[in-house]
Amino acid sequence: MYFLSIIGVIVANDGIVLSDNQLAVLEKVKNQREASGEIETMHPGYLGSQDTYYVGNIKGIGRIYQQTFVDTY
Repeated sequence: MYFLSIIGVIVANDGIVLSDNQLAVLEKVKNQREASGEIETMHPGYLGSQDTYYVGNIKGIGRIYQQTFVDTY
């Protein structure tokens, strides 16, 4: 993506006009680098995201943590 940003700045600063073919290629590269946002999973629990958050300390008990798991099914 960084390379495409540099091209955009150069084109804007120098007043270069890109052809339709050049624009199509740049758009294709941009679309290929973007995440699609779709994940296929076979069953619940197959894939997930887990995080641990330190909540604090309770006197006489000890450290308290929050465990979070998000299933992607």
